Amino acid sequence: MALFLLDDRSQECVEARRRNWIVLVSVAAPCLAIWVALHHIRRRRGLLGCLAAGGVTTFGVGAMHLIGMSALIVPAQIRTYRRSSHGR
Repeated sequence: MALFLLDDRSQECVEARRRNWIVLVSVAAPCLAIWVALHHIRRRRGLLGCLAAGGVTTFGVGAMHLIGMSALIVPAQIRTYRRSSHGR
């Protein structure tokens, strides 16, 4: 989603703004995590090494999503309702 919003044509579809530098950080996060995981798995080829590499990769992909979503500036409308005194 964040990479889609880097495209100027995305403004036709979504009424949102984004912080481009945060989008680039969100792309770099999984790349770094996968690099660390591959570097780690070269040294430890056992089950624990594979599990650790998978965990690091999962963490990197999760970080990508969270960081990418924080790059978005989306307008929101909040509605509040008063509770009526006639019923429950």
